[in-house]
Amino acid sequence: MSGGVSRRDFVHRCFAASAFVAHGPWLGGLSTGRGAALPPPAPEIRAAWLSLFDPFDLFAETERPERGPSTAGVQQVFDILGAVGFNTVFVMVDSWYAYSIVHPDYQPKKSLAEWDAFGEVLRAASQRGITVHLSFPLVNDRGYPQGTHQPPDFTVASGGNPAWRARYLAADGELSDSRSNVCPSRPETRAWEARLLRELLERYPEVTQVQLEEPGYDTPVHCVCDECRRQYASRYGGDLVAQVQQEAAVEHCPDSDCAGQAAVLKCEHLTHLLQAVREELVGRAITWSATISYDPWRDRRLGRDWVRWANLGWLDFVAPMIYTRTDAVFRDSLEAGVLSHLPLLCHVCPGIGVHFGGALLPEGGRPAPDINSVVEVVRQIGAACEVARNTGRVNGVALFLGELLRPAYRSLGAGCLRAISSQAFHA
Repeated sequence: MSGGVSRRDFVHRCFAASAFVAHGPWLGGLSTGRGAALPPPAPEIRAAWLSLFDPFDLFAETERPERGPSTAGVQQVFDILGAVGFNTVFVMVDSWYAYSIVHPDYQPKKSLAEWDAFGEVLRAASQRGITVHLSFPLVNDRGYPQGTHQPPDFTVASGGNPAWRARYLAADGELSDSRSNVCPSRPETRAWEARLLRELLERYPEVTQVQLEEPGYDTPVHCVCDECRRQYASRYGGDLVAQVQQEAAVEHCPDSDCAGQAAVLKCEHLTHLLQAVREELVGRAITWSATISYDPWRDRRLGRDWVRWANLGWLDFVAPMIYTRTDAVFRDSLEAGVLSHLPLLCHVCPGIGVHFGGALLPEGGRPAPDINSVVEVVRQIGAACEVARNTGRVNGVALFLGELLRPAYRSLGAGCLRAISSQAFHA
C-alpha cells in the first residue's frame, strides 16, 4: 500500500487495525443518484478490524504487558467502537489460534486461544449489537509460534506437512523457506486448510460472515517451492524461478488481462483453495468478502485473483486498502483501480488510512509515522460518498487505525474517532 509500509507488515508490528460502514443513509443514499446500479446490502457496514496475534497488545487493559489480555480490555475497545457508531468488526484469526481452539490438547497452544479471545470479542460485540466477520488469512501472515516450534500447518502430528511451506526468492538470489506462507499447490494442503476453517466456524456457529484476509502470498517472489516448480515446468516447459523474478520486476499490468505465466499458476492455486473452502462449507449461509489492493496486476502476482472471484459470484463485497494522503488519489484508485474491474453485484467497502505505517512515537532515527489528519480522512470519506451516490456500488468505508486502539494510545484513538464521526457520518 502507499507510504512504503504494507498494512500486513504494520499489523505484525502493532496488532490492531480497523474499517467501518453504518446502519442507515450515512453515505447519502446508496441506491439513488446518477448511474445507480443496485442497492447495497443492508445494513451498511461500519467495521473495526481487530487482529488476534499478540496476547499483550490490543486487548490488554493497561500498558503493563505482564497483565496480559482481559475481558476488561476487550470491553474498553468495544466501548470506543460502539460509542462512535461502528456496527461491524473484522476479527483476524490465524491458523495457530484456530488449531489451538478446536484441538484443546495441541501444544504449543496459542495463549489467546487458551483465553478464548475470539469468544470474548463475540460476547462484547453481541452486547452492543455489533456484527462480527471472521477474517481468516488462508495462505499468509499467521501469528506462528516462535523458536523451534512448527506451526500446525507444517506439523505431521497435526495432519500438516513441512513440505507445504511456501518458498520465495530472497534478495541474495537464494530460495528460502517461508515461516508464515502456506503453498496451496497440493490438494491435501487445500483440504487441510479448508477443514480447519470449517472446524473454527463450527466452534463459533453464530458467525456467518467470513472475510478472506489478503488472500495470497506475502510477496511477488513467492512461491517457488518444488511442487510449484514441477507444475510450472510440466505446463510451460520453463523455469518458474526466472519467470517469477521477471514478473516481480513488472510494476504495472503488462497487458489488458494482467496475464503472466507465474501469476496464472499462483492465481489458479489460490482459486482452487478458495473452491475447496467453499465446498467444505457447502450448505452454510455465509457472506464472503476479501481485502484487496487497488491494482489487479499487483494482486495477481500474489495469487489474489479477486476480479475472477467476483465474476464467479464468490465475493459479496471487497475491501480495497487505499491508503493515500490525498482524496484525489483515493477517488481515482476506487473508481479506476477497483470498481472498473468488478461486476455490478459485487460491492466495495474502500479502505482509508488514518495511521497506516510506522510507530506513532518512533524511536530516534526512525521514520515519522504515516498518518492522515482528521480533515483529510473526512475528505476521503466524502469522496467515497460521492462515488456511492454516483454508482450505487459502495457500501461503506474502511479506516485503518494502526496503533490508535492500543492501551497506550486508546484515549487519542477515541478522540480521533469522535472527531471523524462528528464531521463525516450522518444518521
